[in-house]
Amino acid sequence: MPTDSVTVAVRLRPFNQREKNQNEARIVTIGQDGLVGIAPADDSQAGKQFSFDFSYDWDTEQDTVYTDLGQPLLHQAFEGWNGTIFAYGQTGSGKSFSMGGTKELPGMVPKMCTEIYTKIGKVQAENPNVKFLITCSFLEIYNEVRG
Repeated sequence: MPTDSVTVAVRLRPFNQREKNQNEARIVTIGQDGLVGIAPADDSQAGKQFSFDFSYDWDTEQDTVYTDLGQPLLHQAFEGWNGTIFAYGQTGSGKSFSMGGTKELPGMVPKMCTEIYTKIGKVQAENPNVKFLITCSFLEIYNEVRG
């Protein structure tokens, strides 16, 4: 994980069935070292390129995202730092899958919970006098209306 205080990643989800049925084209490309390209709408425009700390395509496994983003944050928490994972995107973009996952493919939150309690168990087995205080918040804003 980069040493910056903020790490920014982008993850592309696979096409859903509707997009497959409509033979939609992929207009986003994932390059090396966090580069993401967006194809132009037509030949009269130039494509756009963006840089992120991490970029993941539609085939990226949940474990990879967790290893790159969740695990380092958890390790920093055990060193006394606060941490936040912020998932942002429109409805259907894959936030819930990345964060919560499924029973078969758990996402960031269940993986972090499993690892945090495993690590606490190991530390307390070595030193039963060590105490931990865990606080966690989860907020989902849905259908936000600005007025």
